[in-house]
Amino acid sequence: MPKFSLERGFEFASIAQTGERQCLLQSTLIAALLQRAGLSAGLVMVWNSQSGQESNLGHVTSVLRLPGGAGDLEVDASEPTPTAKHSGVLAWAEGGSRFLKASFGPGDVITAYARADGRGTVNPADLTFLSLGYVRSQFAYYRSERATGGLLGTGTGRATAEGLKRSEQWLKAALAEEPNNALAAGGLGNVWRKEGRNAEARAQDLKAAKIYAAQGHTPAGMLANLNWARNRAGR
Repeated sequence: MPKFSLERGFEFASIAQTGERQCLLQSTLIAALLQRAGLSAGLVMVWNSQSGQESNLGHVTSVLRLPGGAGDLEVDASEPTPTAKHSGVLAWAEGGSRFLKASFGPGDVITAYARADGRGTVNPADLTFLSLGYVRSQFAYYRSERATGGLLGTGTGRATAEGLKRSEQWLKAALAEEPNNALAAGGLGNVWRKEGRNAEARAQDLKAAKIYAAQGHTPAGMLANLNWARNRAGR
């Protein structure tokens, strides 16, 4: 898969038709190949990259669980080396989706995860990769984000009424697959705000903020939306 495409690279058909990929698709395929080889592997969302850049869950990587409890390895085809050291990840731990901070040992091996909310640490063996429902939810999220004329104005340079409706449909599909997908919850508020449905957008932003808070971290983009929602409430 020689080409990277944010616009189309999340669709499986893009592999055969155009040789395109992006982080979610490539990580799904890598994890599947590792599982087919009899290894323990899955996906995590990334909110703080190996360069220290924070995002609103803006990346996905596959993770290989080493045999014998040695730790985890991030296997990321977006990086120039086979393994990565993304310090901030979202995965399932201690009864819910959690924002975590990875600690690395020799050979890029993750030896422990600290909860971003400061409530202790998690051993790699006690971390669970993203569920199939969450992965499906993320595919729907990317379809909403990159809909023609949708949330990002893909293909048109601006959002259109028809495109925003498509984005809304995919975001609702994403939340049907995984109601605690904070990224999709916040995206729905963004769509309604662009449509001028401010009361609905405010309520959705507040709902999304609760999901982020429960998971242990609120990215800057969501904080800005939350401040907007609270200001609207005070008027």
